[in-house]
Amino acid sequence: MSDDIFRKEYRPLNDYQKSLMQDIKDQATELMDLIDQVDQRYDVRSSHIAKRKLEECVMWAVRGLAIEAEK
Repeated sequence: MSDDIFRKEYRPLNDYQKSLMQDIKDQATELMDLIDQVDQRYDVRSSHIAKRKLEECVMWAVRGLAIEAEK
């Protein structure tokens, strides 16, 4: 079992990884804005689920950048 099971420390990101992380968050923000349009006009419950899943998606993508690959 890993000594850092809760990932208290992350490896530093290089410039490419920082740029990639920013692109992921920027694109997710654009998609969130589109989902807001659904929220305002159509089914609120479905759009709230979509937003929550998008947040989770971004979290996992950024986490993938922040941790070293498992060996």
